[in-house]
Amino acid sequence: MLLDDAINLICCEICLQVHSVMESALQPVAVSPGAISEGDLASWLVEGTHFFTLIKTDARTLAFCHANKTLFYARPDFALAPSTPDGHAFLAQVVEDRENDLLVPRLLVLDLVAPVFADPRARNAILRGCAHHFPPTCVLQWVGQPSALRPFVESGLPHRVDGLVALGAPLALTHERLKPAKK
Repeated sequence: MLLDDAINLICCEICLQVHSVMESALQPVAVSPGAISEGDLASWLVEGTHFFTLIKTDARTLAFCHANKTLFYARPDFALAPSTPDGHAFLAQVVEDRENDLLVPRLLVLDLVAPVFADPRARNAILRGCAHHFPPTCVLQWVGQPSALRPFVESGLPHRVDGLVALGAPLALTHERLKPAKK
């Protein structure tokens, strides 16, 4: 008997269907200490952040919280645009930016999780091409050469920084703490 025939014999409507993007998008984020070299593609890690993966499935945006391993429907103000390609997933970190004595919450979108590409530069190029799919509450995080990043981060950001991170495989980050400023 064919699978479709067996399903039709036994089942009614679909209760839950696991989208193919879930296998790669619901993996843990690995943040490993290490040195970042000039050849790495790097960005910064927000101090005290939480990682989320925004996942586009059909007409919905899902938000996977890596801290408690729970999958949620995204709130409308964090939902990806309807034009976002199905099966795309994006790693982001939560930040509260200080603006004029107010705390403004945002998601900094750091990396492409799916479709899966091993090369961080290929993922970054696709991520940059998807920037128009993000709502105003999601900001594309700068990623580039460590020599350009260090002065940028050291000049001050509207939130605390825990160090630099280099993109490795999807959901794999190498974390290098910032050296204290010279006095």
